[in-house]
Amino acid sequence: MLHYLKGEAEKEIPVWRMVSASLNDLKARVEYWQQQVGGEVIEGRSTVGGGSLPEETLPTFVLSFNIPQMEQVVARLRQASPALITRVHGGRLLLDPRTVLPEEDDQLVRILKTHITGANR
Repeated sequence: MLHYLKGEAEKEIPVWRMVSASLNDLKARVEYWQQQVGGEVIEGRSTVGGGSLPEETLPTFVLSFNIPQMEQVVARLRQASPALITRVHGGRLLLDPRTVLPEEDDQLVRILKTHITGANR
């Protein structure tokens, strides 16, 4: 199994796909999301995770929304199918493309159109 994954981790293992994504690709994806649902594209930091990397971060771009009734919108996103877990920072809802696989982008946009577009406009 290890021989199979040698040199393939960035393609085959979702977390490594997310960690190894280029900033250009991340920005292009966030700009696509923005074209579909609005919001603002801003620079951000992705938390790599716990374990041996508890405080490590990577540069990213995020889609940011200033949404009235934030708690209700976040709760609806968590109840969507599939559930969408977002980050709230500085009073803004943030969506990080490092946490979504590229093949899930259209599904993400569908959920955002249902739950955010109406709340944000």
